[in-house]
Amino acid sequence: DHRDLHSFPTRRSSDLLERQYTIIEALGSGGMGTVYLARREGPAGFSKQVAIKLASERMTEREALMILADEARALGVIRHRAIVKTDGLVRLGGMWALVMEYVEGVNLHALGETSRVPLRAALMTVSEVAGALHAAQLSQSPGDGGATGLIHRDIKPANLLITPFGDVKILDFGISLSAMSGHGTRSIDTIEGSVAYLAPERFSGVEGPKADIYALGAVLYEVLVGEAFGPTVSQRKAHDTRLAQAGDSLAATEAAACVGLRDFILAMLAYEPSHRPTAREVERHCETWATQAPGLGLRDYAELAVPALIDQERYRIAVSGGQLLPEGTVLVEESAPNTGPLVQTWTPRTPSSGGMGLVGHAEPATSPIEILRALLSQQEPETVHRIPRSYGPETGALNTEHWLEDSTMVGYLAWFAGITLLIALGLCVFVVAQMMGGMQ
Repeated sequence: DHRDLHSFPTRRSSDLLERQYTIIEALGSGGMGTVYLARREGPAGFSKQVAIKLASERMTEREALMILADEARALGVIRHRAIVKTDGLVRLGGMWALVMEYVEGVNLHALGETSRVPLRAALMTVSEVAGALHAAQLSQSPGDGGATGLIHRDIKPANLLITPFGDVKILDFGISLSAMSGHGTRSIDTIEGSVAYLAPERFSGVEGPKADIYALGAVLYEVLVGEAFGPTVSQRKAHDTRLAQAGDSLAATEAAACVGLRDFILAMLAYEPSHRPTAREVERHCETWATQAPGLGLRDYAELAVPALIDQERYRIAVSGGQLLPEGTVLVEESAPNTGPLVQTWTPRTPSSGGMGLVGHAEPATSPIEILRALLSQQEPETVHRIPRSYGPETGALNTEHWLEDSTMVGYLAWFAGITLLIALGLCVFVVAQMMGGMQ
């Protein structure tokens, strides 16, 4: 087993000429794998802290390579202060690993659970994220020099890191799509993302930059109101009803202090992608509103709230246990094997490539009843789900909220109800017959 801890190289004096990594602690773990804080050491006493993402042991080597390679390519071409830098893909201890810039901080989800994020700080955060999304769209591909058109596809509070100095970093480009990805059937057969932040059009197979705007609008709504806007509904009428309710909720928050902000957030959450603003417009308008908004700015708020939460998060991870690599494990870079051309495929058994909180996935061959049961059983709102885009040859996407309106689903339920009714009638007849026999 190439993941046997005893097979990892141990530190030797001859290794000092090679780049090696000493594990310090785990930073997070989930369905895609585990991210570690490590110390990279090199010749002449060079030392630097980095973050290392190792793919889940449930993945094959080829799956891990394809998924991490996409994220490495995405991080390698985007130039923006809100995007973590990468040192590239390497082989460590027989595994593929993505080495990234280490940024200390706390995600927006954890901040929101412990304190109320001031309106000014929230607007500054959203403006920074929107600017990074705009840069991701326009970054030049190293191949033909054209725009990468990169979309993140999993913008949510848990993927937005705030540092103690008020810097913002977008995390986890594991399920991003761009002109460089070449995902093949991956983007056709599945919907990947977090249910509470999925844009409605994604249930119909439409992918585009406006889906990230929808997710960012859901983030801003959640920070201001204190509850999630989702889960997403694919029916326009149901969505419009929810938007009206969201407008009332926003009117009761500090958003009312900024003229036009409430309607702008609702526009970010519009059902039609064409009705949503661009990332550049979100960046510019939120930056302007931040100068008018009450409360602390992002840096002042971060200096007060983030350091204590960093210590709490470290303690939580330390006591949770179960990490793959113990503290002090030394990994040495090794030559990569000849992997051949990477042909992107996406099979039913392939784990989701997104997020650090995968709980489960439903396979395309699974019946609608089982798919529904799997979806309803998810407890963690920050979970990344893998949802089959279609569950029959002539049916559309599974509607996770108004599923009773779907004729195929109703047909299955009708068969189930009919069989149940027949069984119940048979039992009744049997009981009555037994009672009459006893009376005789």
